[in-house]
Amino acid sequence: MWIVYAGPAGPPSEREIEALKWTADDKSAQDIAEILLLSKNTVDFHIKNSIRKLNVPNKTAAVVRAVLMGMIQ
Repeated sequence: MWIVYAGPAGPPSEREIEALKWTADDKSAQDIAEILLLSKNTVDFHIKNSIRKLNVPNKTAAVVRAVLMGMIQ
């Protein structure tokens, strides 16, 4: 179970969190796209949405905030 960020954009979706998990494992957007069978543009879209929803400046900060909030273990 994890704490949900209730900002104006709502919490990150499961797919957005999944993209952040792979980012935390040092995978590039292209690597994540191949793993999840998505396009790189779709992965970029999910990562950008998670950055916005977590109210952070970049994907590294999004991963850190997701870990601190218990979304990523």
